[in-house]
Amino acid sequence: MDTPVLFLSYARLDKEKVEALYQKLTEHGYKPWMDEKDIFPGENFRLAIEKAVRNADFFLACLSTNSVDRRGFIQREIKDALDMWQEKLDDDIYLIPIRLEKCGAPYSLRNFQWVDLFDKDGWSKLLEAIQEGVKRRSR
Repeated sequence: MDTPVLFLSYARLDKEKVEALYQKLTEHGYKPWMDEKDIFPGENFRLAIEKAVRNADFFLACLSTNSVDRRGFIQREIKDALDMWQEKLDDDIYLIPIRLEKCGAPYSLRNFQWVDLFDKDGWSKLLEAIQEGVKRRSR
């Protein structure tokens, strides 16, 4: 597998935290995808996002109190990712819920193990999950 592409789904109010995550993932050799950084002016943002979700190797649902109980585009992105997940093998790692702070998780993600990025070992757990996901796909 080439450099894995990681789609970052988040609420606008969490932009700063997600930009920091984007930077760290880039420094570790991954290719994160974030609307603010990867959609060009003049592009149809909905089409660009749908294409990015479809083409991503991993979907990182960045959860916080700003996103969990809010209606909006993040909910659509999660639904799109759940549709893509249906096309994966049962043991594939594709959709990774990431809690940016202590918060609940959407009902639709209840069966997925999440990672708490705010825990001292959160970052290493996220990297392990991505590495394991890559390993499983290469079998």
